[in-house]
Amino acid sequence: MPEGRMTFHSLARTHDPRPVFAIFVATKLGAYLVSQPKEKVKDILQTFYVPSLPNYDAQNPAHRILDIDSSSWSRDEFSGFGSYTYVPAGSDSGDVNMEILSEKILSSGDGGGLWFAGEHTADTEILEGEHYTTMATVAGAYKSGERAAKLVLRDLS
Repeated sequence: MPEGRMTFHSLARTHDPRPVFAIFVATKLGAYLVSQPKEKVKDILQTFYVPSLPNYDAQNPAHRILDIDSSSWSRDEFSGFGSYTYVPAGSDSGDVNMEILSEKILSSGDGGGLWFAGEHTADTEILEGEHYTTMATVAGAYKSGERAAKLVLRDLS
C-alpha cells in the first residue's frame, strides 16, 4: 500500500449522536484508496487505522466499521482532478490574494453571473482582535457556500 497521510475527524456529535468520522486522505495513498472497491477500503481502514483510535477494543462489535462513503476529487474534472488552493507558509497576504475568488465574476445583463464557493474563498474574520481565517477548512467551505448562495439570491431577487 502506498504511503500517505490520513486525517481523522469525529463527527459523532453532529450526527444524532451516531459514531461517524471523516477521513481526509491525500497523496498516493488517496489515489490508491479511490481505485479500490468499497469493501477493500473498509477492510484496510478496519485493519490498519481504526485500531489506533483512542479506546479501541477489538472485541467490541460497536468498534467495527459498518459502512463507508467517499468522494474522489482526483477523478472529478469539475474539481480540477483534485486541485486545491495553496498559500505558501509564511505568507502574510494569502487571504487578501484569495479574496478576489469570493467576488462575483462574469456578470450578465439579467443580474446573473458566476460566484465561487469553497474552502479557498473563505472569509477572514476578526475574533478577539486577531485575524482568523477558515480558508482550507471544511468550515470555510460551508460558510463560503452560504455566502455565495446569499449573494446569488440578493442579485437575482
